[in-house]
Amino acid sequence: MAKRKIIFFAIVGFILVALTLGILWVTQLQKKNIISADDLNIWITQGTTADYEELATDFQKKYPEYKNVNIRFEKKAADKPDQYRTFILSALSEKAGPDIFMIAAGEDTILEEKIALIPEDSININAFEDTFDPVFQELIVSTGDFINPDKKLKGIPIGYETLGVFYNNSLLRSGVPKTWPQIEKLYGTFPPNTFPTNLGLGPIFTPNIGDILAGFFIQNNIESYKNVSEGQNIFNQYQAFASLGNNNTNTDESEDFYSTQTNLEGTVSALEKSQMTTLDAFLEGKIGMIVGYPSLVRELEKSAKRIGGNNSASLIQTAQFPSKTSRESANVAKYSYFAIAETTNKPNVALAFLQYVASEDAQRVLMKNFPHLLPAHKSFLEAKLGTRLSPIIKNAKIDGFIPSPGQKISLFDYGIRSEFNQIIKDGFMSKSEIKRNAMAKKISEKIACIIDVQINQSNSVCE
Repeated sequence: MAKRKIIFFAIVGFILVALTLGILWVTQLQKKNIISADDLNIWITQGTTADYEELATDFQKKYPEYKNVNIRFEKKAADKPDQYRTFILSALSEKAGPDIFMIAAGEDTILEEKIALIPEDSININAFEDTFDPVFQELIVSTGDFINPDKKLKGIPIGYETLGVFYNNSLLRSGVPKTWPQIEKLYGTFPPNTFPTNLGLGPIFTPNIGDILAGFFIQNNIESYKNVSEGQNIFNQYQAFASLGNNNTNTDESEDFYSTQTNLEGTVSALEKSQMTTLDAFLEGKIGMIVGYPSLVRELEKSAKRIGGNNSASLIQTAQFPSKTSRESANVAKYSYFAIAETTNKPNVALAFLQYVASEDAQRVLMKNFPHLLPAHKSFLEAKLGTRLSPIIKNAKIDGFIPSPGQKISLFDYGIRSEFNQIIKDGFMSKSEIKRNAMAKKISEKIACIIDVQINQSNSVCE
């Protein structure tokens, strides 16, 4: 009997030892599959680092093998694109740059040369085309023949914006006209001291003029800086809005400066003196509508706080970007995307992160944290209806920016957005008619020259 007990306990002991060793072996195997602690550096230009915390947390839940990787988001100056480019180029040359960085599509050709393209065996590009909005077709790079193309991706977008209109409901009770000719007819019908739009002035007074002009170019079938030289008439059409007359019978000089002006152009000196923009004038109830992307609401919030325009803020609603005619509907889009730096030494985790960003789970997180963006996934677009853009400008909703059925949405290629903006600024500040009329040609020629010098290392002098 005693002998049987000894055998029994020996067997039990052996089993316990085997189980313990097995558990230790499995644990050790799991540890080998967990990537050691390290940093994945991601540079962003949109939002704040806090806006991406949930994205990082959810990524590590979905990809537990990377749970020990420290994902570091670093905000860079989106309003200073030249500085952003310099940061990245300098850091990449020293191999100390980000592993992933954000690029505004069509706004910096030089930076787009510094990314690692994603091959089709890493992200299914046919699935990408089926899932993502058609506006992101520009992210697909196709080489080879037509029958068997070799497709790669530049990166993964976080969402997109289209132009629309913010308008004052007390000045436009019937809403915004649907075409530009109809809007021109508003001039001459507005009350004294007010103007239908803020169009026509330069970037000092209409800060987002570069966005607006891109919309005008797209509606005239100009989709790139390369062809802007053919569109000087578009600059002229834009500037003409500032000189359109408005009825004004009030000549009481005790009233504010708008009371003695019959067009927006006449308010420039007073705007300059008071250090105001047309966004401020809009919040004061002096302008009926302004054109911009949904993200312009952030500037309107600042303006409302600065000038105390909360009363007008409650009257602001949104509408679609007007078209050339009732039969033609086209609009411009802008978006940013995550791209993998060509110098990263963490290609696996960087790729895994972008695979996650392309997923439905990630898109839901982005939709929640970026209410002003339209979703990258087509299937989520309807869910955006009714989304409020601002807690201050409470009646401004995303609905006015959602493309209508059949509307053509295109990306405008600025080449180098900062140079595009500078040429426009110089042109509008110049008193020379010749210089103003040369803006379109200069944009095409100078930007092409700078890109050639930077990428092809040519010896051209760009003037």
